[in-house]
Amino acid sequence: MRLTSLGATAFFLCLTTPVLGQAASSPGSTMNRLIQAAYFSDACRSEAAALDIPATVDADALFAAFARQIAAPRSGRPDAPDNDCKTPLVLLINLLRSNGIDAALAFISMRRTDAAGKIEPAGKIDRVIVYAPALDRYFDPSLGPAKQNVIDAIVRENAARMLIYGPSLAGGRPARPDTRMEVISARRPDAVRVETLRQ
Repeated sequence: MRLTSLGATAFFLCLTTPVLGQAASSPGSTMNRLIQAAYFSDACRSEAAALDIPATVDADALFAAFARQIAAPRSGRPDAPDNDCKTPLVLLINLLRSNGIDAALAFISMRRTDAAGKIEPAGKIDRVIVYAPALDRYFDPSLGPAKQNVIDAIVRENAARMLIYGPSLAGGRPARPDTRMEVISARRPDAVRVETLRQ
């Protein structure tokens, strides 16, 4: 079932407004910062390269090396909560993309039920994770490798997802300046898929 452009925009705003209202004074600034850091920042690409993870086109190997790196003591890398480039989410997306593997920001809204057992409509964003289309897998860079299959199953079964894909990697570098959004319903994984282009 496809939504119209107006319906897609309404669903997009329903998912994003609560989290953005909590996280920033201007609507959309948190999402725009993440999109900029994940797809358009040379500084963030350099930060991911500084991880010194060997280049490979094997997404599973990159996930494993990244998880080991993040779990290791951070003696050489001080925490910088105000620096989006140093967040595991942005590091992972830039690491994957620098190796030619597409990755999307995945804004997750968990399905909830009310006291009567009825499913409530999707609301606030619960977390932002990474979706790797090549593996058809969701990855939470804040969790260890042993929990990745569990988080993937939970997201698929119980979450509405808004995926933001960066510019195409065709030819080894961004081929176009737009991003693409895909929204997937929590009720049925194939119920709502919407693609829009954002210049």
